[in-house]
Amino acid sequence: MALAAKYFVFSTGGTYIDWSSNNAIGFNESNKEVGAIGGSGGDGLFVGAGTSANAISLMSSGGNDSLYLTGNFADYSQAVDANGNYTFTRTVGLAVGQTEVVKFASVGDADTVYFADKHLVVQADLTQASGTSLQDQNSFTYRQITAADMLAGGAPTNPASAYVGQSTAPTKVYIFDPTGVDIPQVALVGDSLKTIGGSGSDRLYVKAGTNVDAISLMSSGGNDSLYLTGNFADYSQVVDANGNYTLTRTTGLTAGQVEVVKFASVGDADTVYFADGHVVLQSDLAQVNGTSLQDQNTFTYRQIVASDIVVGGSPGLSDIASIAIASTPAVGHGNTYAVGDVIEFDVTMKSAVTHAGAPVFTFIVGATNVTAALDTVNSTSTVLKFKHTVVAGELDANGISYAANAIGLNGGTILNGSVAAKITSGALGDQVTHMVDTIAPVVTDAAISISGA
Repeated sequence: MALAAKYFVFSTGGTYIDWSSNNAIGFNESNKEVGAIGGSGGDGLFVGAGTSANAISLMSSGGNDSLYLTGNFADYSQAVDANGNYTFTRTVGLAVGQTEVVKFASVGDADTVYFADKHLVVQADLTQASGTSLQDQNSFTYRQITAADMLAGGAPTNPASAYVGQSTAPTKVYIFDPTGVDIPQVALVGDSLKTIGGSGSDRLYVKAGTNVDAISLMSSGGNDSLYLTGNFADYSQVVDANGNYTLTRTTGLTAGQVEVVKFASVGDADTVYFADGHVVLQSDLAQVNGTSLQDQNTFTYRQIVASDIVVGGSPGLSDIASIAIASTPAVGHGNTYAVGDVIEFDVTMKSAVTHAGAPVFTFIVGATNVTAALDTVNSTSTVLKFKHTVVAGELDANGISYAANAIGLNGGTILNGSVAAKITSGALGDQVTHMVDTIAPVVTDAAISISGA
């Protein structure tokens, strides 16, 4: 598999990279491989189901780094070379046609690989739970990782929560795939990203409160797209003599947050999408108001104005900030819900909403769609709680999951002010820490012996 993009981390404070389609609806990194070279801090890389990652350089560059996978340990086949570079491959639990390939290194650092169900520290000379190290300290050869090496505790539901934003230096992303790549949004508010595009039509989603420099992306060929979450009027702007725009906003952000986005107007038909409309940045294109961004006589650039913006804003924007499984199975049930246990989903909204009627949250138990009802008593204006009580006959040995756009109004309403809230959301794969088993064991055969009285 050819490398689609590579992240170069320069921050010393630890950077979190989310290589998945979870955070930008409509984006797709399936079967695309990302590489990463880490900084001196403890960096983290989340590998979405069906995507691929080469984290060998990341885990060889200092700091105690973490790699987060979505499959169980047993789902992967593996190979290891003489240098301690491991390659894990799986198709189990993925859509037809998808293959996930993840590469990482066992070196001297206490780097950690998290699977959905277990984890291990891949430090080369560390004695594992099985009693031996990954690298033989006499022959210096490496062995495969076994189930006996695994420690309790799989990948956390929200790995990003262990990291703090505010990059000390921007992370650079180089794009190599000529067919175009979807670059997921920066995971943490306050972090910075600089993108250098390939010849294809690349797409980049800008998370609210992050800093993105897309000048090189939009100057490198292809009709690229940049998606912002603010309305056009929320941003102040400056433009230099080369057609490089800098947009800044604090409107709609949490106090203290500042979002800075940079992009270029060149000869390509690149597009910047705001929440309420978009503009094609081609420098010599006559905009809606009749003039181009670059004067074709003086070759000077002007600011983008409201009359340049045409209908059609950033796709997939949502008023939902996050979705979390807020429940745990009853004490003594391990990771498995039984009859009478309550499964709860907490949906955090970006701003206060009002609700009426009976909206539902649809999730998947086994192969069956099940609905969780809105708890109108315990929900607040910013956290909507959906609950389902497990009933007999429900079974999911792989863990519950949900599809994209899991919230349904069911005849009710969820309003942001006087308008319907945008309740689009991404999907979540099987969660091994949230299994369901309500099937009573059945004795199929028994031999009973009675010894003398």
